Amino acid sequence: MLRALARTPGRPVSRAALMEEVWDTTWVGASRTLDVHVAGLRAELGERLLIETVRGIGYRVVPEP
Repeated sequence: MLRALARTPGRPVSRAALMEEVWDTTWVGASRTLDVHVAGLRAELGERLLIETVRGIGYRVVPEP
């Protein structure tokens, strides 16, 4: 998941694209699985890398200044 997000820093990656790439599945409807994994990733990374939620789209890695 981190690789998929870090590939395009600053650009959002849709939830569907993440689900497809990470779990090789298309998911119809809401899935908390992705949210739980992103929360775990954020906890592991701490302040070293910021993963931002883009409402209605998905997630993105905030590029370093």
